[in-house]
Amino acid sequence: MEQIEGVSRIVSMNEPRTLSDQDLLAELEAAGTRERAALPHFFACLAEVERRGLHLDRGHRTLFDFCVLRLKMSDGAAMQGINAARPAAKHPEIYARLRDGELTLSGVSRLYPYLDFTNAATLLSRAAGMRQREIEELIAELASERNAARTDAVASPEDSDVQESFMFGHAIPSPVGVAATAVERPPSVKRPPSLNPEPASDDGSVMRRRDIVRLDGPGVLKVFFWTRPEFQEKLELVRRLIGRTDGRIESILTIVLDEYLKRGSRSRSWIKLGRRIRRIPKGVRSLVWRRDEGRCAFAAADGVRCEARTRLEYDHIRPWALGGVSHDPANIRLLCRAHNLRTARKTFGDRVPAPRPT
Repeated sequence: MEQIEGVSRIVSMNEPRTLSDQDLLAELEAAGTRERAALPHFFACLAEVERRGLHLDRGHRTLFDFCVLRLKMSDGAAMQGINAARPAAKHPEIYARLRDGELTLSGVSRLYPYLDFTNAATLLSRAAGMRQREIEELIAELASERNAARTDAVASPEDSDVQESFMFGHAIPSPVGVAATAVERPPSVKRPPSLNPEPASDDGSVMRRRDIVRLDGPGVLKVFFWTRPEFQEKLELVRRLIGRTDGRIESILTIVLDEYLKRGSRSRSWIKLGRRIRRIPKGVRSLVWRRDEGRCAFAAADGVRCEARTRLEYDHIRPWALGGVSHDPANIRLLCRAHNLRTARKTFGDRVPAPRPT
């Protein structure tokens, strides 16, 4: 097959029928080599698109939607591609192993949740050349080790210094952005007898210790804090009210903190400044919802509109901080969370948190 500037020419679907057995096998192997050689470049481009947030600018709330709707990938191929592009951007040796056929796309996608900067080299070397069943056995081994480590962490004396069941060890992502897992302490864990009891305050409540924040691994922080039973009751209430989370403390608090940051540290949405009120009137919200058809109003330059119909937020087109008003429906629109953060970052820079990868 001829090569034109590094790209193979397009052939007729019937052309393989004209090849001899030897030529057909040779052409098939060459096509496989070309496909593997193209994967690293594709994944590098996909990871850079996500880093720059270009999928948001093109009207897609998630990288998955971008792959399916714009790149015309199947759902399965899109998920595998994303789960391979993200670790490959952090561990470039994946590119070479994919190109050489030592790792498969599905293998990298399956290993992604278990890769970090401490085990990447060892784990990728172990997985090189493995078939699908062997990869699954390796993942089962890794999952067992992770569960055992979590159990040991919960049972360790250092982490058992708790007030009954009202202290939570909670892992959150550090600024480097590595995914973390929350660990809730079971209610049955009691204070070890060897530890001194907490001193009581005048009103009989447990005195507060300083919150503990420490590095628990590359890119993962572990947070411990003391609290009263009322906190657990409120947490359960918020969990039921939100409803759409995975139930982890990190997910619940992230939603609450995002909402607080959106409203402002002084809850300015409820403060009247002169004649301007940041809180959007109910009538305006109803008009905007009907006008935008309950869908994110963000549209790319080529007219592609975001299809998100969940996690929608009312956004000031001219930001409130820059003089925008809330009573005029023309200044209010519906945006999904990702596009709301994206447009805010373009206006206010890094002071606004970047959308989380989805």
